[in-house]
Amino acid sequence: MSSDKLGLSVQSILAECGISDKFTDKTAEFLHYIMQANQTLNLMSRKLTADDILTDHIRDCLIGAKFFTDYNNIADLGTGGGFPGILLSIVYPDKHFDLYDKSVRKCEYLQNAKRDLRLNNIDIHNGLIAEADICSDVITCRAFKPIQEIVDMTKKYFSRGGRYILYKGRMETISEELTLLQKRHKADSTIVPLDNLNDKQRNIVLLHKKD
Repeated sequence: MSSDKLGLSVQSILAECGISDKFTDKTAEFLHYIMQANQTLNLMSRKLTADDILTDHIRDCLIGAKFFTDYNNIADLGTGGGFPGILLSIVYPDKHFDLYDKSVRKCEYLQNAKRDLRLNNIDIHNGLIAEADICSDVITCRAFKPIQEIVDMTKKYFSRGGRYILYKGRMETISEELTLLQKRHKADSTIVPLDNLNDKQRNIVLLHKKD
């Protein structure tokens, strides 16, 4: 894909997600960056084309960006290649992001991405999430763990009234996970359907401790 065509594709996705086109260049730069890093780190399937990544990963993350408007400090658990943490940090340059991953190699990649993409609003944390002292306004994650496991590994944060914005897939799976969650924790949850694409169900789960 040529640079001009890529820029137009990114700009189109940003517009669809209600995000300013001033973030086009940095988002396209991140796409180039992760595709290059993926050749050695296997951050995602190497069979994916630039169009696939734009649709399946970048659009998928940014379509939920509007849910973070009211939060200034955001934690992304199991961020991997930076989905959604790096993308959100690009479109919200005035917010702070803490990116957590247990893989040393992925954290090295994230540190390099922070430096090379000039993302001064993110910090990288390597280690087990259950051992982290998370003090952010909200926790997010995508393609990570079942909901009950996410709350279990952040139970101190949850017990303090912490909030969660979780990128999830099929409604049936979400319902099963929330049923298991309620057996261990008293939580209020809201499921917000996102625009589906290519017959893939995408939902946001908003979650916090029941008052």
